[in-house]
Amino acid sequence: MKVFLDIFRYLLSAVLALSIFIILICNTAISTVLSEGYVMSKMSQTNYYKKIYEDFNNNCLKYIMQSGFNESVLKDVCTIQKVEEDINYIVENVYSNRKHEIETESIKSNLQSNINNYLEENKLYVENNDAVNEFANIICDEYINTIFHTSYEEKAHEYVLKCKNIVKELNKYAKYILIFSIIIIFLIDIKFPSRNISIAGMSLLLCGLILVYSKYVVMKNIDINHIFILNQPFSDMLRLIVNEFLEDFISKAKIFNIVGIILIIFGNIMQYENNKKKTNKKTQLYLPYIK
Repeated sequence: MKVFLDIFRYLLSAVLALSIFIILICNTAISTVLSEGYVMSKMSQTNYYKKIYEDFNNNCLKYIMQSGFNESVLKDVCTIQKVEEDINYIVENVYSNRKHEIETESIKSNLQSNINNYLEENKLYVENNDAVNEFANIICDEYINTIFHTSYEEKAHEYVLKCKNIVKELNKYAKYILIFSIIIIFLIDIKFPSRNISIAGMSLLLCGLILVYSKYVVMKNIDINHIFILNQPFSDMLRLIVNEFLEDFISKAKIFNIVGIILIIFGNIMQYENNKKKTNKKTQLYLPYIK
């Protein structure tokens, strides 16, 4: 019976550790990648808006030679403030389904104004205005493509919403399992609180080891420093997020391991003292009476 209880305690300790790990991962996901505020803050931290603005300007240059115009026609057709505003709109569309429309008429208007000024300064005349309009439309399309405004935003919102619901449900059931495990552990050793302390320490220590192992698995299977998805600005932001996650895992793992070891030692000391007192009482009880 004692062996069975010991095995059952170890299993409960493992379940407790796993539930803590799941709750930790779920809460991290909800407050970070599943939060539009967090994503926007990381965009600012990595200069995402500025990089996208520079990418747009560089991408537009490839059309200049084909158009026959000078680079000056692209000057100030778009501001970095507009890029930031439109990207934030896209993030809001994905996370909150607010259905913001990206406006490009101002870009087209500024571009046509620059083209007219260029033609006047160089005393040039364009017979076919359709070619100018087509060039302006190409630049507007390039702007849309550069900031990743696509027709899949509504689909992306569905995926984000589905992930949020899954994570919330997983978090809820993990909390139920956590509470249930704590109650069972308490009831099994209700007369021996020192064992409960040791089991709690084992659970925290095991959770810390799971976090460390998780980082090891990620580092082994993913070359974080060479991640490239969509474009360079997005990849830079993604690398920052992944590295911060891993650092946060290790920080929490250190805390769990230290606290876990302390609780295990403290629980064992309490158990040793209790056993010592019981032994002394038995010795006094059976000690022969001597006159």
